[in-house]
Amino acid sequence: MNSEEILSLIKYRLEQAQTALEDGKFLLEGARSPQSIVNRAYYAIVL
Repeated sequence: MNSEEILSLIKYRLEQAQTALEDGKFLLEGARSPQSIVNRAYYAIVL
């Protein structure tokens, strides 16, 4: 994997993490289950 591919993968993973965080915020604001909110936070971290 060359440096351009690595940077592309990093960008993709950061975008996925941002989406998971936004989903978690949406769930939090909607007073959804804590389990769902934690799930989104977890995936933001591990992506």
